Amino acid sequence: MSRPLDILSPDQAAERLQIDVSEVVALIEAGRLGACRVGGTWRLTERDLHQLLRRGGSAGVGRARPYVRPAGWAGAVGAALLLTGIAALAQDQIAPDNVPRTIPYVGVLEQDGSSVDNRQVELEVALDDGGDNTWQDDALQVTPVDGRFELEIGASPDNPIPAWAFEAEVLQLSMVVDGEALEGRQRILATPFAVRASEASLLVSPPDELTVGPLGQFSSLPDALAALNGRLIPAGQVVTIRIADDTYNLDETVHIEHPDGARIHIVGNTLNPGEVRLVFRDVAGIVVDRGGALGLLDGVTLAFQGDVPARSGVVADEASFIGLVPDVIVEGFTGHCVGALKASSVIASSVTARRCSTGIHASEGADVDASQALLEDHRTAGVVASTGGTVNASGATIARSGHAFLAQFLGYIDGRGASVEGGGAISNVPVNALSTSGSYVFQ
Repeated sequence: MSRPLDILSPDQAAERLQIDVSEVVALIEAGRLGACRVGGTWRLTERDLHQLLRRGGSAGVGRARPYVRPAGWAGAVGAALLLTGIAALAQDQIAPDNVPRTIPYVGVLEQDGSSVDNRQVELEVALDDGGDNTWQDDALQVTPVDGRFELEIGASPDNPIPAWAFEAEVLQLSMVVDGEALEGRQRILATPFAVRASEASLLVSPPDELTVGPLGQFSSLPDALAALNGRLIPAGQVVTIRIADDTYNLDETVHIEHPDGARIHIVGNTLNPGEVRLVFRDVAGIVVDRGGALGLLDGVTLAFQGDVPARSGVVADEASFIGLVPDVIVEGFTGHCVGALKASSVIASSVTARRCSTGIHASEGADVDASQALLEDHRTAGVVASTGGTVNASGATIARSGHAFLAQFLGYIDGRGASVEGGGAISNVPVNALSTSGSYVFQ
């Protein structure tokens, strides 16, 4: 039997992390620490703290919390007052001469808890390999706007980033702001993708459309997604992966990991989504996690084949986002048809979910918009909200499910205008009642 999650206040979280409560609030508002508002105040769980520490501790708190999504680099590098890096890739080739050897850098600069705005700031940056090799540029100036600034490290032709930095197994970044050194170094484990690429053509933006199918460019959705690896999708562009009518058997979960996943649309047959079937055999369906996103899923059916328990159809986890539209069907999974966990968000308005353990599930501060959804034949419940999760099920139809609505551990369900057909109990509290266990609104 699982132990109930310990619900914490920001003060209690600060005591456990041994930091100031204002830093805890800053982590929450920056999206780095999962939490939800209950009665106008933040509440979080022990698991949220563990997730924060696993991802790199208190990065994001302090005078500066810069982050990087470089245009010539594979992966992203996060940074803060205590500079920490994420994403790691091995190198195997020297970059071609026509590939820029610079690091585009984007940051947010704060002073005493307020964003630095319209004031020139002197910056010094330095790179080292943990040994004898060092490089620095101490002649940089930026003028943040609402705290945000951009610079191109190594852009000066008189002081380029040296070749050893692109060949080093370990590369560390440190920064000085107006003469004051930020604490610690950021270990940049991601290497420029041009270093491992044989062609500089990967710097070119991907096409607007990729096709999947018997006559398409790719035979499967994972192959099409893999073709986008290492290629950034610039602002204003949307890449549509168009899937032809067919049944596609998949033995592995589709993980959306592209840093610009919000600009990726997966589209099948919007008039008849049953003609595009993605059949997942003993594995979960589509998963977005670790702050990722999928901009749109449309015109497809996700189905499960097998008997492995707790396999879900569409899942957003760890502050991620997924956008579904009415022309999506999810059916037969042994876990949730659609789930959002740990401060994630899923738009599933008017989605059809059938024959799963749970139709819609939101937990740990996550939210799902399942308004007007059709939820049929679910073994446990049509809609579940737990541990601070929120589900908008207004106007939804729940048919032939164990429970129509199940709210627990501060979960909240908006069921105004919803209808229940063929049985299905309202669990935990009566209609229009409020409980510390869970709450509902129906009128």
